[in-house]
Amino acid sequence: MSIIRRLSPSLINQIAAGEVIARPAAAVKELVENALDAQSTCIDVYLENGGKSAIIVKDNGVGMSSEDLALCVERHTTSKLQDLTRISTFGFRGEALAALGSVCRMTITSRKREKSQAFCVRIEGGRFIAPLAPAALTEGTRVEAQDLFFVTPARLKFLKSTAVELGHCAQIVKRLALANPHVTFQFFEGSKRLFSYQQNDQKTRIIEVLEKLSADNLLSVEKTQGALSVFGVIGKPTCTQATSAKQFFFANKRAVQDACFNASLRAAYQELIARERYAVAVLFLALPLEDIDVNVHPAKTEVRFREARRIQLFLTEALSQTLRTDKSIWTGPKDAEKHFAVSFSSSPPSFKTPPPFPCNAYHLKESPPPLYKAPPPLEQSSFLEDTNYPLGHAKAQVHRRYIVAETQDEIVIVDQHAAHERIVYEKIKSAFASTGAVSQALLMPIVLRFSNECLELFAEHQAEFARLGLQYQIIEPEELTVFAIPTFMEGADPKPLMQDLAEELKMWGKGFALVEKFHEVFATFSCHTSIRSGRELSVIEMNTLLRTIERTEHSGQCNHGRPTYVKIPLSKCDKLFER
Repeated sequence: MSIIRRLSPSLINQIAAGEVIARPAAAVKELVENALDAQSTCIDVYLENGGKSAIIVKDNGVGMSSEDLALCVERHTTSKLQDLTRISTFGFRGEALAALGSVCRMTITSRKREKSQAFCVRIEGGRFIAPLAPAALTEGTRVEAQDLFFVTPARLKFLKSTAVELGHCAQIVKRLALANPHVTFQFFEGSKRLFSYQQNDQKTRIIEVLEKLSADNLLSVEKTQGALSVFGVIGKPTCTQATSAKQFFFANKRAVQDACFNASLRAAYQELIARERYAVAVLFLALPLEDIDVNVHPAKTEVRFREARRIQLFLTEALSQTLRTDKSIWTGPKDAEKHFAVSFSSSPPSFKTPPPFPCNAYHLKESPPPLYKAPPPLEQSSFLEDTNYPLGHAKAQVHRRYIVAETQDEIVIVDQHAAHERIVYEKIKSAFASTGAVSQALLMPIVLRFSNECLELFAEHQAEFARLGLQYQIIEPEELTVFAIPTFMEGADPKPLMQDLAEELKMWGKGFALVEKFHEVFATFSCHTSIRSGRELSVIEMNTLLRTIERTEHSGQCNHGRPTYVKIPLSKCDKLFER
């Protein structure tokens, strides 16, 4: 039988290092956070071999006395912790330096502010290899960690290439730089300076860190609700990324990874960007110290909120409000109805004076079919040429796919399918949120065959689909009869719609609520209902579509995140033709 024994301090520190210092980036994080806690205004980070060979962090902070310097490398020694329920500093456990010193060769040199002498301590594998000694340093603290994990070479095998580790270290410094714009940061690999951020305001620092993203692509977020507040920026839906590398979340200036931020961002953008794309976001949440627990994970990147649900709803509303104010996602002016000289009735509006369009650009139909069954008309008059509509006046249809329009100083190109898809989507969503869609009975019910698995899923959600106006019955084995469809689907073929819905139901499985998947279901409905590429449109239909886009929320993007229209300034065209 084995005998229980106390672990040695050296082994305890190595175990802690496995949690706190898992890779060079973790060491950089702990050292830079210590520098920030020391009230530094200038922090330099030097790496060799991506941090595997050497990490040097130099700051101009308050520094340490000789007594504090000798004690700081011991385990659980800190000057920061006063109350575990109200932690305001980055570091508080007193583990970082002890853990780091146990797996590398570490030298710490520090000079207490207003003292004339600096001191130095050297640790190797968790042991002092030289007594505390005077040293030369003008200000602050300099920590040098060499040969990371030389004591535990097996751990080196888990590290990635130099480029990958360097990227992780750079990302850590950028996160900390975002939260501390009043601090100058410099980042070096060998003798090469990779980036430098000077003391600046928050907005400028965000633009510097995000790189290659102009302020025109960003929307400012700012909301306060009681003791909660959030500020920062998010990217326009037309400015997305292939990865989440440009998403930065902070709670009380601490960089965090938390489900509240991720869920809120997904909810706000779910109808605006494609599923495989990521929004740009730099968000700073401020809340009372007692409402957040940062003592959840050794690396301090995960936190726990006391009221996570409330915070998630707060963040979602703040982001959604910001997106609703974006003029590129046109929602129309408050007095929009005064400006829309267009009929939305089932019969086409009459033109008193048809605008002069090129006769070879389209074929004007005498009685064009409506785009969809529309609400009562607002007005019965023509599109006035002197009215400055946001998307201008239709001039042509190109390849039966794109509508070309003009404003006073722009050319507007509209994807007719994508734009109408968003219009139908918003209409379906509105109907589902209120009383449900109106059904229209089919003259001849349609019988479709599905597997028993699909029929079980259709049966489970029969009542929910009925709210959308889609009514069906399951009578015979492997047969489903559709006898009514939503009025907004008038003229559409229900067969491909039901087949697509069957595939989606199989993918989602049993037990989900339709409201949880409304984005996907509504997108499927709208895709099958909207006008297709290849359909010839009259001028009346084109202008009707433009006016409807202008008063439809989030109409700048289709349900899959693609743009519905682009605007080309005439000044840009003039440059192309050297005018």
